[in-house]
Amino acid sequence: MYFTIIKYIKNEEYIRKYLEILILTITHKLGNFLSVQKINIDLIKSKCRIKAVHRLENAYSLIEKDFKFTIKTLKNLGETEKSLTTVNLKDMIEDVLHHFVENLHNKEIKLKLQNVYIKADPNDLENILFSVIENAVKFSENRIYIKMCKKDSKIYIYIKNDVGEMSRGAGVGIQIAQFLLSQYGGQIRTHAGRDYLTVLIIPL
Repeated sequence: MYFTIIKYIKNEEYIRKYLEILILTITHKLGNFLSVQKINIDLIKSKCRIKAVHRLENAYSLIEKDFKFTIKTLKNLGETEKSLTTVNLKDMIEDVLHHFVENLHNKEIKLKLQNVYIKADPNDLENILFSVIENAVKFSENRIYIKMCKKDSKIYIYIKNDVGEMSRGAGVGIQIAQFLLSQYGGQIRTHAGRDYLTVLIIPL
């Protein structure tokens, strides 16, 4: 039994190291690709100022932000202790929305927020909110509604958006957010009806 356990542990260690190398390779290549595309966009901007270039630049900014969030998440996976600080949820939601100003230009957005302070890792919380809000913005037709309230020592964040008939998401962003939020005893609920509703439940 002793040798069986040792063999199992060594095999798990090998798989873990292999996955680390694989992830590092992928992130390195993707980071290089993003750097090259940034240069290409700057070169195009110097020659022309059409709306398509502006949209391309905005799309690049979002994928770069998403990439940085992913890197931060991967780095924190092996950490057993979180770097907890006091965070104002209202401020963070507004900061995240700022990344989608261009995408929200022709959409109606309603906010009903309040100052709520919780202790969490800022990187985790920003990643959770970014993933969920990005999903709502990406698949909304005309409107987005975000409401926050407190009940029974829990914070509820409701994010509702109208969805086009052809809009379909893979749900990867929601899965990432759910995984991170579960580390704090929280959860995410979704409901697809006339509007798509995402509810974040965070214990105080």
